[in-house]
Amino acid sequence: MKRYGVLLLVLILAVGLMLSGCSGTKSQAPAPTQSAPAPQKQVLKFGTSITPINGKHIHWQAMQFLDEEINKATNGLIDFELYPSAQLGGERDYVEGLSMGTFKFGLPYSIIGTIVDEFNVYDMPYLFKDFNHFAKVARSDLVFELGKKLEAKKIKFLGMGSASGPYHISNNARTIKTVADIKGLKIRAMESPLILDSINTLGAQAIPMAWPEVYTALKQKTIDGVCTINTGFWSAKLYEVQKYASELEMFYSPSFVLCNLDWYNSLPKELQDGLQKGVKAALERHYVDCVKQDEEIKQELKKLGMVYTEKKDIDIKAFKEAVKPVYQKYDAKYGELVRKIQAMGE
Repeated sequence: MKRYGVLLLVLILAVGLMLSGCSGTKSQAPAPTQSAPAPQKQVLKFGTSITPINGKHIHWQAMQFLDEEINKATNGLIDFELYPSAQLGGERDYVEGLSMGTFKFGLPYSIIGTIVDEFNVYDMPYLFKDFNHFAKVARSDLVFELGKKLEAKKIKFLGMGSASGPYHISNNARTIKTVADIKGLKIRAMESPLILDSINTLGAQAIPMAWPEVYTALKQKTIDGVCTINTGFWSAKLYEVQKYASELEMFYSPSFVLCNLDWYNSLPKELQDGLQKGVKAALERHYVDCVKQDEEIKQELKKLGMVYTEKKDIDIKAFKEAVKPVYQKYDAKYGELVRKIQAMGE
């Protein structure tokens, strides 16, 4: 019996050692892990209705800066194909495409006010003292807080630039130096309630008209003049059918760096950060380029024969006083935003 007892004890010890060994092997084995798949390169279509002239236009340069800086900040994982001259559609097409996800990225301008009404505040006359004031506002938290309202339309706001510099007024009748000089003139303007009201308040007649029709309308004298940017006078060759230009700087029309919200949320955090970093770097280049190109084009317009009256020779104070009724009319809608923006220029 003792012999059987010893054998039984040995058997129990052996089984215990085997189980112990198996347990030790399991505890030492590393848990299997799955690494996230590496992000794939994306090439996105990026269009504008703007037509660059000789490869130059402030808005077009901004698109090129965005392409370069985002590509660099994302290590080449986000790249763009650039399409000028409305090859992918007009501004409304771009905004609707961003909302639906047809387009992933864009740089539209004034049309945004038809999507979120508060964006129309940027069309208030003489809202910005100068371009430095405009750029300060563009960098501010206020602009990004307002941009969040676009998320209800599935659009992510990434930053604000300038569509092409300040807006001036040209005509064929006379040099505009005082408010009296503009009275009675038929002036083409963008279809923005604030811009149209501002020109009418000055005693002129604001005429909303599609941009491609402007040159012919001036030639046929359907309108007397145009409210646009230096780049507009130059790129559309309005100097051929307009004699006088006055540097009134009445409006600063912004452009908006936007992307589809669902697409943005689908990106890994490092690509989201790279996208934001690239946008910021591109806009800083753009702010400098806006001022530089605007001055260059102004000098070119003079060489091309336009009688160009600069801001220092215009009674800007009187123009600001004359458009005060516009501020009163829209105070209930935009008054709080207006005062915040104006405070940044003090």
